[in-house]
Amino acid sequence: MARYKSPPTCGYCCDQGHTQRNCPTMKHDAANGDRWAKSRVDEYKDGAKNRQCSYCKEQGHNKRGCVARKQDRIVYENTLDTFQAQMFVDAKRAGVSVGSLMRVKSHRARTSVVAFVEKVDIKDRAPEYNWLRAHYAVDNENPKPTEKQVAEFQSYGKYYNSLSTHVQPPFIRVKSITGSGLGYWGDDEETDCGLIELLESINKAQESYEVVSAA
Repeated sequence: MARYKSPPTCGYCCDQGHTQRNCPTMKHDAANGDRWAKSRVDEYKDGAKNRQCSYCKEQGHNKRGCVARKQDRIVYENTLDTFQAQMFVDAKRAGVSVGSLMRVKSHRARTSVVAFVEKVDIKDRAPEYNWLRAHYAVDNENPKPTEKQVAEFQSYGKYYNSLSTHVQPPFIRVKSITGSGLGYWGDDEETDCGLIELLESINKAQESYEVVSAA
């Protein structure tokens, strides 16, 4: 059960909903010549000027109000949208969707197992590093990237690393029609497979994954 968190109470005017730092009454009194109120307002202003942002390392603001971080967030979210849209298209083209039958060969099993796709999780998922490098043309297989591509690649990485929790890559969940044969040891009924790895395996006609019947 979530605990109720009461709104902040101002130490200057005693009203709820704001703190003394943002008190409109204190700012009004300071503007009208109240010395104590003006000293507190000036103190807060000096503190803001000396504050250092933990994101961009510049002074005068914090991480929440950082303009650079907000710009990097736009790049990050646009990249996720592009990646997820591509994954939906690639999965559909390969015949990977809920209800599809697949032949899956686990790491330890000598024979493949027929399983059906129980779940395809792409929404709100993030790309892996290799996809990012190819997307922004910063790997050896692409032409020389533009300054914009390099800048956006760096913006994505910086914002991603600033997050307290990281979004994971997309995956599919497959379930054996015989009740076993999946997982690393080959004795699980169902297992999760990385979608990027799975699509690469299908495109390269490897033995790890094969679509038997598309849904």
